[in-house]
Amino acid sequence: MMQKLGNFVISHIEYWGKAWFGLIFFGSVFNEIAKNSIYLKAIHNISFWSFTLGAIVGLVAIYRGKWL
Repeated sequence: MMQKLGNFVISHIEYWGKAWFGLIFFGSVFNEIAKNSIYLKAIHNISFWSFTLGAIVGLVAIYRGKWL
């Protein structure tokens, strides 16, 4: 049972790793840039949109098979 769970987790990380990286890393970078921007700071829920953009970049990387 534990080996089956371990294999599932490993395969999940291998396939969705770029999406998680995009969400966490690029989302954090976009969020920090947006919060320090004069114009983007006024947008409601800018953190949500920053992390959404990071997730989209990660999903595009999965689809393309490589980063930009």
